[in-house]
Amino acid sequence: MESTTINIHDDASNWMLIISIIIIIIIISTFYLDTVLPLGIMIWIFYIIPIFLTIWLREKLAPFIIIFIIIPLIWVGFALSEPAIPLIWAVFNRSMGCILFIFLALSIWFYKEERKQREEVLQQARQKLTLLSSITRHDINNQLTILRGFLSILNDIPPGPIQNKYLQKASAAAERISIMIQFTKAYEEIGVYAPAWQNVQLLVDTAAKDAALDNIRVVNDIPDNIMVFADPLIVKVFYNLIDNGVRYGEKISTIRFFVEGRDGDGVAADDKEKIFRRGFGKNTGLGLFLAREILSITDITLTETGEPGKGARFEILVPKGMYRSTGTSNS
Repeated sequence: MESTTINIHDDASNWMLIISIIIIIIIISTFYLDTVLPLGIMIWIFYIIPIFLTIWLREKLAPFIIIFIIIPLIWVGFALSEPAIPLIWAVFNRSMGCILFIFLALSIWFYKEERKQREEVLQQARQKLTLLSSITRHDINNQLTILRGFLSILNDIPPGPIQNKYLQKASAAAERISIMIQFTKAYEEIGVYAPAWQNVQLLVDTAAKDAALDNIRVVNDIPDNIMVFADPLIVKVFYNLIDNGVRYGEKISTIRFFVEGRDGDGVAADDKEKIFRRGFGKNTGLGLFLAREILSITDITLTETGEPGKGARFEILVPKGMYRSTGTSNS
C-alpha cells in the first residue's frame, strides 16, 4: 500500500520563495522603467506592489526592508530620468510617495502583528480543545472503568471490612472524576476574561480559607500593598500550591508565602519539571499544570526550587510591568 506525505512546511517555504522572486522582479522592472521613461508617478507608483506582497512573507520586518530598498531607488530614478512635470512638483510627488510607502509599511507591520496574535489565540484554543477532549474521553473513562470494576466486586462481597475497603476505593475514583470535570471547567475559562490588577495578600488569604488545611498553618507574609497583573483565575494558583503542600508534604507543618520556611519532604530533583506536567503525581496531576497555564497568560512563570529533604519551595517569577506596589504597606 502506497502512502503520500504532504510537507506543509516545504510548500510554505516554496510559496515564500516565489513571492520574494516576484518582489525582486517588480522592483527591478519599476526602477528600470523609471529611469528610461519620463512618466514619473505613472511608473514609480508600482513600487507599492512589492510592499503589499510582504503581507504574505513570514519575516515581520519585510515591509521595512522593502521600503529601505525602494526609497533610495525612487530618488536614483528621479536623478537619472527627465521629469515630465515641473521639478518642484516632481520632488513633491516623490516625497509624498515615500511618506505613503512608510505609512503602508507600518500598516502592514501592525496587521501582521495582529494576525500573529490571532493565530496564537487560535492555537491556544486548539490546544485547550484537544486537552479537554483528551480528559473527557481518556482520563474520565479510565476512572469510570475502575469505578465499575469496584462496584462489580462489591456485588460479590458480603458486608464487612473488605467491602468497606472497596467502597473507599470506589468513592476515591468518583472523587477523581469530579475533580477532572471541575478542571475542565477551570481550564476552559483561562484567558476568557481580561487580566486585572489583584492584591496578592488577599489572593493567598482567600485560597487558604478554601483549602482543607487539617493541622497545617498558612503564614502569609506578603505585604498588603503588592499587586500583580494576572488572569482572574490566579486565586486557583495559590489554592493549588496550598493543596499540593497539604496532600504531599508528609512532614509539613507550615506553608509560608515568600518566606523561606522548609520543614517538609521537598521535591526530588528529577521531578522538579515533571510535577507541572498534566497527569504527573499521586492524585489527578492537574493542579500544578493548571496553575502554570493560568500564570502564563501574563508571562508569569512557576518553578519548584526547593532542596529534596528540606522542603518544597515554589517560586512565582513576575516579569517587570506585571507587578506594582500601591502606597505604604500596613504589614
